[in-house]
Amino acid sequence: MRDCRNTEANTLAAAYLEADSTGLAIETYQEVMAKGREGQIKSYQEELRKKGFQSADADGKDNDATEAALRACVEARGKLSTD
Repeated sequence: MRDCRNTEANTLAAAYLEADSTGLAIETYQEVMAKGREGQIKSYQEELRKKGFQSADADGKDNDATEAALRACVEARGKLSTD
């Protein structure tokens, strides 16, 4: 079952990107990962890898490589979604 709070956070982060508030978008995604389960983090990692921002395999663990990939993706105006 999908956690609708994650969907709402993804929507909020996308809205921040539309408003050129990349810092708030990054914070929102980081908050989801901090509160999220391995499955949520792994979904983000898989999407970051598909978009070319992460080279490591998705392991479901929040780490420096994932944080850097997330930041690079958002700064390039990329949006993440696990829907």
